[in-house]
Amino acid sequence: MHHVAGVPESWRVPLTEWSRRKGIPPPVAHLTARSGVAVARGLLLDLLATGDHEGTEAAMEQFVAMHQAAMKEYS
Repeated sequence: MHHVAGVPESWRVPLTEWSRRKGIPPPVAHLTARSGVAVARGLLLDLLATGDHEGTEAAMEQFVAMHQAAMKEYS
C-alpha cells in the first residue's frame, strides 16, 4: 500500500487550508479535514465492496449535513 501513502495527506492539506480560510481554527480545521478524508475513503471502499451507489451516496449526504451543521459555529 506504499503507493497510496501520500493520498490522505494530499487531500487533507487542501481541505485544512480551505477550512482555515473559512475562519475555522487551525486545530479544528485539521481534525475536520482528517475526518472528512477518512469518511470519503471509507465510503469509496464501501462502494467498491458493495456496489451500493444509493447507500454510499446517502451516507455521504448525511455526513456533509452533519459537517455543515457543526461548522455553523464558526460562521
